[in-house]
Amino acid sequence: MTDRALSNVLSYSLLLAVTIVVVTGVSIAAGGLLESQQERAVQEELDVIGERMAADLQTADRLAQTESETKELTVTSNSPQTVSEGRYMVAIEGNDPTILTLEGPETGVTVETKVVTTTQIEETQLSGGTLEISYDSSADKLVVSNG
Repeated sequence: MTDRALSNVLSYSLLLAVTIVVVTGVSIAAGGLLESQQERAVQEELDVIGERMAADLQTADRLAQTESETKELTVTSNSPQTVSEGRYMVAIEGNDPTILTLEGPETGVTVETKVVTTTQIEETQLSGGTLEISYDSSADKLVVSNG
């Protein structure tokens, strides 16, 4: 009859061990799922911001081309300073087409958007947020800076 007490303790210990293993497995699986969802969310945010910036660059280009002697032109591109993981960087490279690259610093998510303009765009790297797009009539190009 003394064997019965040992059976209850052993059953309880086994149940506790199985529960810990199951909870740990679920936690690990959920952590990987949340990380991939965050990367996807950052990519979608950067896609939207890149398209908005590209549209603003094309607007500035059209305005610079409408008048033969445009002397002063500034277009403000209002974008959020952060995405769900924090601040992001904007790089403008090349011409015909210009490549607008947005990069999230923590996950390393990078999004590229092509921008086709008649006016050249000065290559630069900036932190994300409000950008000022101005026309430099002496160099006949668009210059982008933090606003």
